[in-house]
Amino acid sequence: MRFIIDKKDSGGIPVLDVYQAQAGRKLPVILFLHGFGSKKERKLTHSFYLAEAGYFVCAFDAFDHGERLSDEYDALSSVEQQSCLFDIILDTSQTINSIIDVYSSHPAADTSRVGLIGTSMGAMTVFHYITHFRAPCVKVAMPIIGTPVWESNIKSKILEDLRFAPYFDNKKLKKIAREEPARFLDAIADFPLLVQNGVDDELMPIEDLRDFAGKAQLIYTKKECFAFHDYYDIGHEATDAMIETAIEWCKKYLL
Repeated sequence: MRFIIDKKDSGGIPVLDVYQAQAGRKLPVILFLHGFGSKKERKLTHSFYLAEAGYFVCAFDAFDHGERLSDEYDALSSVEQQSCLFDIILDTSQTINSIIDVYSSHPAADTSRVGLIGTSMGAMTVFHYITHFRAPCVKVAMPIIGTPVWESNIKSKILEDLRFAPYFDNKKLKKIAREEPARFLDAIADFPLLVQNGVDDELMPIEDLRDFAGKAQLIYTKKECFAFHDYYDIGHEATDAMIETAIEWCKKYLL
């Protein structure tokens, strides 16, 4: 089996496409969103696993990451860059539909069947997108090691490290609260959603994810459309097992 790996600019966004050559049909699309401080190329191995399973995978750079890194952002301190996390998420979330539109003319991509997978910051972006901007062609989402609970998370972070306090005034905290995906559960009722996280994740508290899962299960009338997997002895790491679980999940909604 031969594969095509195509690195290019797509509608102004640097992307990395991975898909089977000569598949003989258009392939369902999976957009792959990376984490904070990462870039699309670091998702190549997991993108290959997805492509091997029969998907057209598009990994792309988030705002101010990878080939989209600006000189202004690059010059910031580590604390300043981390304080931009939610701005990066919101900007990236808003670009997803335009990326899908670009692929509507690709001869190998079937944009009537689209799935989203993201890790860490990418998972947080997936949560935001499906609660705020989800297009009808997006049939499934698979956030990995990310949280839809934002306000309490960042407030805890500030208390743990007061260096962040100057970058989160009341106005910014209120904006984060307004955009928090966990507040928009009704927007995803019965939408196929697979949530995965490590129990020992030091960045994304497992209690938040378990609480979210409990609330989601209450509003889903199609119980089979929601799944939550927590992995013991796993920290903030997107494992091969999580990707394999995502591939199995996709079979029900994209193939």
